[in-house]
Amino acid sequence: MTDLSDPGLPAPPPLGASALPAGTFDGEAVFITGAGTGLGKAIAIEFARLGASIVVASRKPEHLDAGAAAIREVGADVITAQCDIRDAEEVAGGRVRQRHPALRGDDEDAGLDRLDDRPVALA
Repeated sequence: MTDLSDPGLPAPPPLGASALPAGTFDGEAVFITGAGTGLGKAIAIEFARLGASIVVASRKPEHLDAGAAAIREVGADVITAQCDIRDAEEVAGGRVRQRHPALRGDDEDAGLDRLDDRPVALA
């Protein structure tokens, strides 16, 4: 039988610990789609915990409200933008980008992308 008492891996970090130091995103605005539910909401909360101001984007008002409430609970600044993220002009070149010029990211789909030649984290 194999001894698994010391698998050679370090102990896991405490529950709720972050891989990044506090304040990593101080002064940044992060655009997150789907931040009212699921993975998008978790990503928005973590960016908020790390100091970012959050722009929650969704077509559905109830998702905007849920995301904004969760982000306010951790004490971060949050604004909402009702839009259809499938319309690139509406987001990057249109009214969302004009209203929020300091935006840094977007989490629409898993992977990486760019918004106004800035790196964008997509979930």
